[in-house]
Amino acid sequence: MREAIKLATDRQELLDKVFLGYGKLGNDLLTPADPSSPTGVPQRARDVARAKELLKEAGHADGLVLELATTTSYPGMDTAATLFAGQLGEAGITVRVTTEPPDAYWTKVFAQSDFYTGFFGGIPFTDVARVSLLSDSPTNETAWHRPEWDAAYDEAMAIEDETRRRKALGKLQSELREEGGYVVWGLGDGLDLTSSRVSGLPDGPGFDLAFIEQVRLDG
Repeated sequence: MREAIKLATDRQELLDKVFLGYGKLGNDLLTPADPSSPTGVPQRARDVARAKELLKEAGHADGLVLELATTTSYPGMDTAATLFAGQLGEAGITVRVTTEPPDAYWTKVFAQSDFYTGFFGGIPFTDVARVSLLSDSPTNETAWHRPEWDAAYDEAMAIEDETRRRKALGKLQSELREEGGYVVWGLGDGLDLTSSRVSGLPDGPGFDLAFIEQVRLDG
């Protein structure tokens, strides 16, 4: 099911319409800018036919109905959910979008609903793992409970050599990309607007925002 949803996603349409083209295609890697993120991973392309096959194999040959929660906390969250729902519909997955108020979304939906919209922004992979991926993490957003993955993470963090440690962490991210509950469809550029009448502003790189759809594994 998770693979079917990933394959039914039209990442280019989402990037063009939600970020107006200002960004990069997501490849289901949570922190692609992190030095430990695996390189050379082929871009996941849309394959509606294969998504339908996977649905049939999962016992949903006649289709499937899901509810996708979203909110308006950040620009584009509700728009992304609506577009995403339409894309999944082409693969036989009927998605009903519910827009929750921002003041309740992060306490009653986030890390609790089976299918919802979220984002990451500039967070290192090791921090994401500690907060959202380890079995005992405080907000295990997709119910990613794998003792062997936890053990491999601890082993990777104990590696003193930086190159070897990054490679080990990259393997964990590849496993998460293939089997995890995150659909990372796009990375939005950080855009800064300034005026010639304003001086002293920082001129470093912008802030990248990764938009994701999250599927709880026990849902």
